[in-house]
Amino acid sequence: MKITTDDKIVINLLKQGDLSVLDEVYLLHRDAFLGFGRTFNLSKDDITDVYQDTILIFYENVRSGKIETLDSTIRTYLFGIGKRLSYQLIRKKGQTIEFMPTIEPEVNNIEDLIEQEAQTYQSQELSNALAKLGESCRRLLLLFYYEQLSIKTIMERMNYANENTVKAHKSRCIRSLRDSFHTNL
Repeated sequence: MKITTDDKIVINLLKQGDLSVLDEVYLLHRDAFLGFGRTFNLSKDDITDVYQDTILIFYENVRSGKIETLDSTIRTYLFGIGKRLSYQLIRKKGQTIEFMPTIEPEVNNIEDLIEQEAQTYQSQELSNALAKLGESCRRLLLLFYYEQLSIKTIMERMNYANENTVKAHKSRCIRSLRDSFHTNL
């Protein structure tokens, strides 16, 4: 991935001291970073502290002029800082590092690896959340999203009274899945 125009705009706004943009950067990358941070076997509080320190370092580097332009995206830059800070924290605590990423042949750069790790983590969490759902919810969602069946076909297969019942049940199932998924993050 190449740096986007949006990243350049963000950097320029941060140079001007626009803290609302920093809040947006913080929120935009937080969940992916927290997921990636778990690969270092740190507590949630430690990961959150590392992320906050990462954001502060990023902001200070922009404001001080150390960052004029990036060769990567802001996300990749944040993950790089976070990785370094995580290793420092692990060394400080005297822990061993259990996470050593294996670079697969299709991974061409660190940004792809980071994206891949974040997606893998989110997929695992989604699988866990799906497993916690009841059988009828899990089956309904898999039929609709995975097999891409129509509401009418699902109604017939699962013996629902009408299509509105299927839609209402699907809505409740999605809500339950969302709640379970966000609880795990």
